[in-house]
Amino acid sequence: MSLSRTLSFRVVAASLVSAVLATVGMTWWSASVMQSQATRALLHSSAAEVEAVANLLSSRIEVMHTVLSGAVPDRGEAWMADPQAMQSHLDRQASLLSLFDWVFLGDLAGQLALLSGARPLPDATKQAQIDVPAWSTEVPKETAAVARLVHLLKGNAPAIVLTVPVRGEQGQLLGMLGGVIALQSPQMGSFRRVIEQDMEQSGTRTLLVADDGTIVFHPDSRRVLGSAALEPNLQAAFASWVDNGRTVHAEGVASLADDGLVAMAGMPASQWMVMRWLDVDQAFQPLRRSVSVVWGAGVVVALLMGSLAGAGVWLSTRSVRRLQSQAEGLLLQPEGMMGRDWLEEDSEIGRLARAFREVVEQREQRGAETRHLLDQLRAMLDLAPVGIAFARSGRIELISEHLARLLGRSVQSLVGEPIDAIQIMSEDRAGLVESVRLSFADSGYFDGNARFMRPDGSEFHGRMRAREVVKGDFQAGTIWIIEDVTAELEAQKQLSWQAGHDPLTGLSNRLVFEQELKLAFEAPRTVEEPSFCALFLDLDRFKQVNDSAGHAAGDKLLCDLALLMVAQVRQNDMVARLGGDEFAVLLPFCPLNRALDIAEAIRREIEAYRLVWDGQTLGVGASIGVISSNGAYESTEALMRAADAACYVAKHGGRNRVVVGDAAVVSSAQAVELDEA
Repeated sequence: MSLSRTLSFRVVAASLVSAVLATVGMTWWSASVMQSQATRALLHSSAAEVEAVANLLSSRIEVMHTVLSGAVPDRGEAWMADPQAMQSHLDRQASLLSLFDWVFLGDLAGQLALLSGARPLPDATKQAQIDVPAWSTEVPKETAAVARLVHLLKGNAPAIVLTVPVRGEQGQLLGMLGGVIALQSPQMGSFRRVIEQDMEQSGTRTLLVADDGTIVFHPDSRRVLGSAALEPNLQAAFASWVDNGRTVHAEGVASLADDGLVAMAGMPASQWMVMRWLDVDQAFQPLRRSVSVVWGAGVVVALLMGSLAGAGVWLSTRSVRRLQSQAEGLLLQPEGMMGRDWLEEDSEIGRLARAFREVVEQREQRGAETRHLLDQLRAMLDLAPVGIAFARSGRIELISEHLARLLGRSVQSLVGEPIDAIQIMSEDRAGLVESVRLSFADSGYFDGNARFMRPDGSEFHGRMRAREVVKGDFQAGTIWIIEDVTAELEAQKQLSWQAGHDPLTGLSNRLVFEQELKLAFEAPRTVEEPSFCALFLDLDRFKQVNDSAGHAAGDKLLCDLALLMVAQVRQNDMVARLGGDEFAVLLPFCPLNRALDIAEAIRREIEAYRLVWDGQTLGVGASIGVISSNGAYESTEALMRAADAACYVAKHGGRNRVVVGDAAVVSSAQAVELDEA
């Protein structure tokens, strides 16, 4: 035996591996904790920093809105009515003109009543409409500074517009006072300085985004006015914000993405968002160096602990190695010499050696008894008239010669094989396996039938009975009894067929026809579905055939006519012989006009048929009554009476005819019977 397969080696190796794994696990846990704490700290600091930037920018917007609100007089009616007074008032607002590039006054229609500012505008601008929502339909809240990106003229640079309402003495809305700052204006310098200072301190890329996704500020001036949905590294975060309804919260949030860290904070007053992206690899570089140092120290400690543990275990397993040597020597010594060289010491290994010796002796004794019992059992199995098998843990341990022959196999080829070696037809297997499982779970006993297949492709029907040796423990063993019942099933099938068929023609008999008629009569159907129809047929002049040519000719004629009738109907229709020369046809889901066509076709075929017998040419006709289940009959008995009446009227009205059974026909048949009486 190689050293790697010995118990001592495995124990030493297990100790070494355990020590190494324990140290590695502790190192991994320490490194994970460090990284987790660092990640949480980075997320928290990023969220706090971007929130501080958003708050600072919001305060700038609030200051601008406060100054703009302070420029609105308390009584706006006179102010709105006197443009010169309005112009004079605004020119005196030095703080207002220092914060905004232009200040405008708009009426309720959105027309500019006044446009003033520190920067000149083209004359056409003074007559333009400001591209903001109509004052009458969307009015900013008094306490909010709503900043919107607009274009003063087509082709001009975009700008930010802040508006406050101008109201009269009664609080009615008169117009809007607005301040405009062009994005490229020096007035935006304070916004840019805040964001640029944040990027310099944190090493990030910071953006200012309007609520519609337009980029207000970007480190790359070419990206200003672009869409945040197309911004590299921020696409997923922006899409998530849009999916959540573009809600603007002042609290900063930060999360890890595939390619970095994204932090966001809102400016509720202006409905803008500050978005920041940080390269995580760069941020975690110092942490990774610390983790590498921890892992290096862990590997050294793991190797040292593993070596010490392995050496100690190797010394403590000397007795185990000696016991191994004695156990191997036992296999080479003859019986009676087992105990001479066994390990004798007062220790756990010594007691194990003595127990092992006793177990070997007892096992040998039980083995001899088991072999004797198995020989007796095999002899009993071979005498049984049915096939018997015993399986344990899903494998065949014993099988009788009778069952092996039944399966087309030898006993030797089946012993040791899985129980699936007893091949069952694939169509029966799934249902049988489930039935066996449920039966064992319920009673520990199974009794059922299945089709078995032999290696040569032949099959037989077998009755299978099985019982668990220990109820509820399939692995403890199961006893299987299989009996060939092919001949019995064939006999039963033949008897069943004979009970429902006419022995002469092979057609269904009266019993089966009446059963199917009742099922069709009682079956529910919708208004759209056609009703069923039935034909009742009585051969004309059949008695003359029997009288002139004998019963053999009559039997031949009946068989031929049966085939003719079957050929005229659909596959799901039923042709039955009711007895003597009476036949019936059941036509499910068949309207009356179609039934009449079928009846007429049958009548013509019977009329045209000729039987040549002993030099005679024989023929018959057919009187056919047709009945439709149209809801006029309360029972199948009433329906059959109407059909008999129709057939009766056909025969007494000249024979070889087709008559539809209805109330008039029934009355006519009763009248004929009274006349004959």
